[in-house]
Amino acid sequence: MNAEAKAIFEQAQKLTPEQKRELISLIWDSLGGQPFQLSQEQIAELERRERLFKGDPSRSIPWEQAHKEIRGEFERRRKELGHPADAS
Repeated sequence: MNAEAKAIFEQAQKLTPEQKRELISLIWDSLGGQPFQLSQEQIAELERRERLFKGDPSRSIPWEQAHKEIRGEFERRRKELGHPADAS
């Protein structure tokens, strides 16, 4: 990350969760739907996951369950690092 981006990031850390979401939305919209390129590593990982799923679809879990597990892990790590809970 260059110095200018780092300085902006440090300022953004002072925003409330709602302000951060609004900023993210504004930045995302400013990209104007421009496509982005996946790295070779990202493509390989997606292909690996697709093979796993096609090999045994019963191993997949519903989005709601995955989301709950991800949020739980996120909150656990947040507490472990001493960060305050998200107000959202």
